[in-house]
Amino acid sequence: MHRPFLVSLGLALVALGLAACGSGGGLPGASGGADSGTNSTAGPEAGASTLPSSSGLPPSEKLVNLTDAQRGQLCDWAVTKFSDYGTRADCTSDLFAYPDQASCVADSPNSTSAPDCGATVAQMETCINSLPQCATSGDVVLSLQCVDVTTC
Repeated sequence: MHRPFLVSLGLALVALGLAACGSGGGLPGASGGADSGTNSTAGPEAGASTLPSSSGLPPSEKLVNLTDAQRGQLCDWAVTKFSDYGTRADCTSDLFAYPDQASCVADSPNSTSAPDCGATVAQMETCINSLPQCATSGDVVLSLQCVDVTTC
């Protein structure tokens, strides 16, 4: 069963925890590449303003039209904003908390799981960039920048 992408990501990360925010960890693909699938060592750079503000994917591409490789690239970038695969820094939220890239890709919207999703990569990036490092699924729901992607 597929839940809306951001809500699912939020619920997954909340399970790992996000209440006591602190420094996060680095993530595979932090440079915006699609090389990941392997874990990296956590570092203080996650959630920092020096991380790329974009995933490197075409901004106008609809989320449901992305290939699995592109979904992996978007997952890597998004997870990097919050922590790392399999870890959750010093927070108590489950937003973008996945054990690995494959789990994130499997939970991503596609034409079967979210046929009515019209959100684009740019809208997802805007949403992710608007959230604090220790964001919760509630932050996603309340963010005006996330409105277009919360139905996916």
